[in-house]
Amino acid sequence: QENATRFPLSPLSALSYAELLQRSGAHEKAIAFMREQLAIPKSQVKHYELLARSYAALNRMTLSHQATAEAYVLLGALAPAVQQLQLSRKAADADFYVMSEVDARMRQLMQQLREQREEAARAGRPPPDEPRGQPRREEPVSADRPPGGRLVEPKPVRLAVGLEAS
Repeated sequence: QENATRFPLSPLSALSYAELLQRSGAHEKAIAFMREQLAIPKSQVKHYELLARSYAALNRMTLSHQATAEAYVLLGALAPAVQQLQLSRKAADADFYVMSEVDARMRQLMQQLREQREEAARAGRPPPDEPRGQPRREEPVSADRPPGGRLVEPKPVRLAVGLEAS
């Protein structure tokens, strides 16, 4: 706390202090500190990651998902951000004001996502929220092939009498 107070604009001090508060279980203090401090700007993903972690530890899932959504927005991942806001709506453990913020932000991001998809379609590119390259083929699931995995060869089993079975 001394370093964070002594060097209020030091991102390293602020980050260390916030993480120390979280490790010690003082999540309310960590949230208050993150909201008041100036060293880690809201334009950095780490700001929202720290908030999301403390909110989750306090079981404030609406706010945790909301903070995670903002981190995704900063990373340019609008589809996962919208998914986080949808989870935030389902958690519904916040007041009317916060839920209104979530709804408004979700509408805004869905509009941006729609515009990005339209832009990509006009340019002949895949939508921004889909993987690049070949379309993914669904492979049959079996005991030897886990979902999305590659073929797994069964390993020989050594029996007690020295014989091998496969």
